[in-house]
Amino acid sequence: MIEVDDVDDAVRAGAKFLVSPVVDEAVIERAVDLGVAMMPGTSTPTEMLRAWRAGAVLQKVFPAPGGGPSFVTACLGPLPFLRLVPTSGVNRENAVEWLAAGAWAVGFVAPLFEKRFLEERRFDRVEERARELLAAVARD
Repeated sequence: MIEVDDVDDAVRAGAKFLVSPVVDEAVIERAVDLGVAMMPGTSTPTEMLRAWRAGAVLQKVFPAPGGGPSFVTACLGPLPFLRLVPTSGVNRENAVEWLAAGAWAVGFVAPLFEKRFLEERRFDRVEERARELLAAVARD
């Protein structure tokens, strides 16, 4: 969970982009005031709209819906101005499907941040994995 004070700390440390697992209007407002992009987690069209109205330029679809990419298409039908970014549940095999369904972008979590890479502080492997995932999406 991210709190308003965390926004200040992150921006002081150089953050230009913040992610939260939930919609918290106070956090979004602080991020907007400080000029950083905010992407709160949303799981319903109501939360997506709340986040957008609060100033979140992106809306994280979290957790990934059981309906898969068709959920993004269904949400964008009546709310085409949203910029939905599915995260959990997105992988190399299905990322292109999410994008084709209308996702603004996709977020790789588990496929990118393998636990052992983080434990071993192998950030070079995280970077390598990121390049592999980007290449896979670009090919399709």
